[in-house]
Amino acid sequence: TDLSHETDGYGKVTSGYSNIISKSVYSLPLHSNYHVAKMDDILSGMAGFKDKVIVLDVKMIGNYYLEENLIHLSRQLVKLINKHGIQNQVIVEFISIELAVIFQEMAPDIRIFAATGNVETAIAWQDSLSIEGIVMDVRNLTRSQVEQVHDAGLSISVYNAMSKNENDRALDLEVDYLMTDQLNYALRIAGRN
Repeated sequence: TDLSHETDGYGKVTSGYSNIISKSVYSLPLHSNYHVAKMDDILSGMAGFKDKVIVLDVKMIGNYYLEENLIHLSRQLVKLINKHGIQNQVIVEFISIELAVIFQEMAPDIRIFAATGNVETAIAWQDSLSIEGIVMDVRNLTRSQVEQVHDAGLSISVYNAMSKNENDRALDLEVDYLMTDQLNYALRIAGRN
């Protein structure tokens, strides 16, 4: 949220302009010499990956809870998705049901996942909009919760699979989508090359 925490830049991301923010260079050892990337540039670089799922995790920072800001953010997301032609391969994760409802009104065919951190709350989103699934931390997920999500006709995506044990856990729980830092390991234990 603040460029001075991990880059050579300064100021809050929400207060800056993308052309200024993108000049900031990461200061963390693994990312040093990398500039903060614009989503537009990242998606342009993924043009050859039409068979892959792209997950956009929409963070809510600052005053984005105001309705006019939710509308603006939704318009920008729809514009970005349409510009890059990724409508059929993108999943958009929202923590705000208000933002998800506005977004779905603008782009009814884009897949939405609820990232509420609570299975019951996420499932209840189905009362207000059409969602495809929910997002949960693999470390806080149980077999009964996965069954509850599947029984509701939804998919489940997990994050924080940073270790081999967490990847094993995700596959044992039979989740639908796995966001992992151990990609080669996950593919190997899932039986793929």
